[in-house]
Amino acid sequence: MMTEINENQTATPPTDTKAALHKIFSVTRAQQDNFFKVKCEITDTFGIRYVTDYVSAPGDTFGLAPIVRAGILQWIADGNAISLYLPPTDEERRVAMPSLTPRQLRLGLVNSGFSIASVQSVIDAIGDSTTREKAQIEWEFASSYARVHPLITQIAAALAINDDEVDAMWAAAEFL
Repeated sequence: MMTEINENQTATPPTDTKAALHKIFSVTRAQQDNFFKVKCEITDTFGIRYVTDYVSAPGDTFGLAPIVRAGILQWIADGNAISLYLPPTDEERRVAMPSLTPRQLRLGLVNSGFSIASVQSVIDAIGDSTTREKAQIEWEFASSYARVHPLITQIAAALAINDDEVDAMWAAAEFL
């Protein structure tokens, strides 16, 4: 499938900034027409240089947008491949979710109708004493919890909370 890009805007970089596109590593076509995600090395309008994912939208003339858009045109003209965007899997999305503090996690559970005592009951019901003690240490002393931590998965399963419900609770608890 041919990637179409029709540019009616100028690709002239702003003259009053230090902004620069140094290198494009890859270009991915988004699901929306003429939107692209570009893995590139840039110097932003503040003069800071770094590698980033840059989203290029048609008609955007702010900051580095015209420079990156011109880079995409050159990428295409040079015959480089443009990959199709594939949304992240559920697991990839969960891995990328922010960690929660113990306070956020506990408030999220309570706000979702689960008592802290019910979590403690799950931990107390772990048969192997060493595994139970490790779970208790994780529950009491962890400074943060990753969405994909095995203890979170174990507690959710024991309380019959499905993955989508945990995801929703997690997203809400992030702002507590």
